[in-house]
Amino acid sequence: MRKVIIISIFLLSVCKTGYGQAQLTTSSVNAITYQQWANQDWEALIESGNSALAAGIDFYYLRYRLGIAWYEKKNFHKAGMHFNKAYQLNSGDDLLREYLYYSYVFSGREYEASFLDHGFTSGFKNRLNLQNNRSVKQAYIAYSYQPGASSSEISRFDFTSVPEGYQTISTGYHLLNIGLEHRVGSRVWLHHTFRHIQKNYYLYNNITDSGIRNPNDYIYLNQYYLGATTLIKPGLDVRFGFHYIHLLNYETTITSPPRPRTIRTSVTGYDLAGFLSVYHRFNYASAGLSTSIANLNNATQYQQNAIISLFPFGNLNFYTTSVISYQSEKKVSGQWRNQFILNQKLGLKLTGRIWAEADATFGDVLNVVSNDGSVIYNDPDVTRISYGLRLHTILSRSLTMLLDYRHLEKESNFVLSQISTQLPESIPYNTFSFSVTLLWNI
Repeated sequence: MRKVIIISIFLLSVCKTGYGQAQLTTSSVNAITYQQWANQDWEALIESGNSALAAGIDFYYLRYRLGIAWYEKKNFHKAGMHFNKAYQLNSGDDLLREYLYYSYVFSGREYEASFLDHGFTSGFKNRLNLQNNRSVKQAYIAYSYQPGASSSEISRFDFTSVPEGYQTISTGYHLLNIGLEHRVGSRVWLHHTFRHIQKNYYLYNNITDSGIRNPNDYIYLNQYYLGATTLIKPGLDVRFGFHYIHLLNYETTITSPPRPRTIRTSVTGYDLAGFLSVYHRFNYASAGLSTSIANLNNATQYQQNAIISLFPFGNLNFYTTSVISYQSEKKVSGQWRNQFILNQKLGLKLTGRIWAEADATFGDVLNVVSNDGSVIYNDPDVTRISYGLRLHTILSRSLTMLLDYRHLEKESNFVLSQISTQLPESIPYNTFSFSVTLLWNI
């Protein structure tokens, strides 16, 4: 009798399971999720939708409603995924396109958003308050200042019995940066940047046992950066380009006896850097790989970078970005210098219009290429550690102001011009940099 009861209970449970599965049809899911959408019961709608997808049921309105549920919960990564699935089934719904566009915007997927609005009609752009001519994506202007080493740190130069060679220590720089990004096709954007930098430094140069000191030496750099981004498909893009650096400085020499004289002659040169990157965006994460080659400061640099960004809540309220770089530098002497560099960034939304980003870099930053080739660290003084804070403030719909402060722990080293076992000690010093940027989203 007991076996009969157990078998009966087992059969009953199987029947109930089978009955429950039989009721999970497209019609029933459509009715249930419609009611949950009408009641704005987002949690129940997400649960019902996930169960339906797990059972192999997938249709336009299910994806649409799931997208709205995640959108209302401000998880724009998940919302964009479902809206994109619905958009593939029916791209003619204006409200759906609006939801998908803002899901991309609010999750930081600017290239997907820009690609989508390229196909909007003039009337639809007016409805969203977007400019009809969107060939120019953004423009910006920035100014940066760094004071360099203090006079007390510079006074640590030891000029006694030094071999032939030279040493510099930064006494500051001024930087002006102007940039523009524009569309050249439905899937391709070009990024132009021009920078003018004036670097000041203290110079000690020992030539044939004749020491030259110039506390007010300087160098000018004019830099041009051209980068291209191609959106292969939503969530996948490739970036490549180059960075041209033109240098103008003054070389100090001493004429030979009997009338030794100090002569300064202008010297120009140029350095180049090229890069290639690929990025793939997932739900809650973005990953990238990049490589670059450069010839900065009379050496050749090969660099590989792995980038990963995490968005735990599916939006820009909180995010992290980690960049691990491996650099191999070959000097003129044929010697190789290999190192790892780690950059860690943490972003947090403070108010509706203000974001804060804190970051730190560990490793010897010398002749390093970063930010997809747009930033070059070619200062001869090595940066051992740096950390800083950036504030993004939205001033209006199209204007954003960025304020950056960075603390730097740097080191000045003597450069030999002949083989010698005697090398003066390096000079460590601390400094900071400050920059302000105005960014127009056009």
